[in-house]
Amino acid sequence: LYLIAAVKLAIDDSNLIYHPQKDADFGLVLTHENMNLIPFLFKLSDRAFRMLTDKSKTLSKKEFFDLLYKDCLKIGYDAQPFMTLFHLGKVFNVRQHSLFICNACASGLYALEAAARDIQYGVSAAAVVIGSDHPRYRYKFFWFDQQQLFAPDGLIKPFDRHRDGFTLGDGAAALVLEDWRHAK
Repeated sequence: LYLIAAVKLAIDDSNLIYHPQKDADFGLVLTHENMNLIPFLFKLSDRAFRMLTDKSKTLSKKEFFDLLYKDCLKIGYDAQPFMTLFHLGKVFNVRQHSLFICNACASGLYALEAAARDIQYGVSAAAVVIGSDHPRYRYKFFWFDQQQLFAPDGLIKPFDRHRDGFTLGDGAAALVLEDWRHAK
């Protein structure tokens, strides 16, 4: 939902021509650190734990993996980032070149570069670059805490000379890039 809202707001703010019943005249470059990987790992871990601690059944290795695979098939398939890009493209009828960038903390910069190159080389006249994060999963908190990256006072101070860490929050942002003719 963050992604849909961010794209819609960027389209509205930039005055891109968009009609819900027609193909969009822009591409998408979507970025996220690891969109659906954490929910997949939670389901996989939970299911495996329940199967391994159930003393009423004895499973062979093959039975264990067959059951685990069947139970996690859909969420495992949805963990692939192209599915989010596919669904977002359907919402806005995007038929132009679109791309998903997943490169940890540098994902946003790579997404901007990819969109700029698409425009520079004439692949698209315009592109909406979208990024989101929703760090509600404890793995990310554990890792950042272990690295001592959180601001001890919980305050965000990005431009302060005495900044001492950061805080995590949910959100999304989108930016429209266009070539000069398309913008005019």
